[in-house]
Amino acid sequence: MDDLYVEGNETVALSLSNPSGGAFLGSPNTSTLTIVDNDVITTSPPQLILDESGPDANQTAALDSLLFVRDPFHIQSVASWLDLGADRNTRVTIFAANLQLNQGETATAVVINLIDANNQSFEVAAEDVRLVPNFDLAQIVFRLPDSLSAGACSVTVKAHGQVSNAGIIRIVS
Repeated sequence: MDDLYVEGNETVALSLSNPSGGAFLGSPNTSTLTIVDNDVITTSPPQLILDESGPDANQTAALDSLLFVRDPFHIQSVASWLDLGADRNTRVTIFAANLQLNQGETATAVVINLIDANNQSFEVAAEDVRLVPNFDLAQIVFRLPDSLSAGACSVTVKAHGQVSNAGIIRIVS
C-alpha cells in the first residue's frame, strides 16, 4: 500500500503444499517474494534543536533524563544516592523536529550517533521517543556509552533512512 513511510523492501518466503482438485506442484514448491517499497522521502530529515545560549554555537538542547540538568554530562549518573540498579549510566534527552515514529515502530528504530573527543564513534539505540505535547518536537532518550571520552561529543540522529544535523554535548569525567 502506498503511504509516506519509507520502510525498505520486505521479503516473504512463500511455500505451497497439499494441492487439491488434481493440481500438481512442481519442484521446488517454495519461492521468495519481495515487496519493493516504492515510497519516497517526502519529509525533511530530523532536525536537532540547538541551544543558542550554550558554550558552543552548535550546542544541542539536552538534559539529564533523571535530574533534568543541562550538560556537561557525567558518564555515570550523579544520583549515586538513588538505587538505579546495575545500569547506572546517565540517560540524556535531546530534542528534534521532523521526527515521529511510524505506526508499530519502537524507539529502537531511532539511532543516535556519538563521536567523542577521541574520534571514537558510537551508535546507540534510543530508549524512548515521544512527541512533546503542544510542540512540533520529539524528545529522544538514550544511554551514554561506558567508554565515551570526556570533552565535546558530536551528536546526530538517524531515523527512516535520514540523518539529522549535528549538535554538540559535553562530557566530563
